[in-house]
Amino acid sequence: MTDDVISHWDITGVPNPTDASFDYKHDGATSVAAGDHNAHREIILDFELAVEKGCKPLVDPLSARATTDLICALYEAATEANMRD
Repeated sequence: MTDDVISHWDITGVPNPTDASFDYKHDGATSVAAGDHNAHREIILDFELAVEKGCKPLVDPLSARATTDLICALYEAATEANMRD
């Protein structure tokens, strides 16, 4: 990442979500609600295809769980920091 922009992207078949041609605007700070899944569209489609074909998806469950755990830990740390202030 460079200045909050993904500067290196190496996932075949999935467009860089910070590429100017990829029209997706989400700041992640306004809400934690997952109302718009455009940034995850290719990953979701890949998962559906993997289920249909019985093959491994681009993002496996262990990777997704690790990411979710990291996000939860960040929210917890931020909450604890706010409680100390």
